[in-house]
Amino acid sequence: MPDIDGKKGIEIPLAAVFTPDTEKQDYVWVINESNQTVHRRKVKTGELTIEGIIIAEGLKLGELVVTAGVHLLQEGQKIVFLKEKLAEVSQ
Repeated sequence: MPDIDGKKGIEIPLAAVFTPDTEKQDYVWVINESNQTVHRRKVKTGELTIEGIIIAEGLKLGELVVTAGVHLLQEGQKIVFLKEKLAEVSQ
């Protein structure tokens, strides 16, 4: 996992991370750009930051994650891109 600004992992908005009521595992919705669908992915979260949360495991740089409405989505659901609501995992 990259070491970005001294933090082990990738920082994303806190709103992108969700934990289903029936589980104790954190997830994000990763967007498949080619067919505009979402796929649930387990992540290991790290520390909270001023701008979000560190993802220690489960994401790669450059992947897109949903940052709004995460509790309303279902696996494989088609989405519409709203650029202000997407977060690209980057440095």
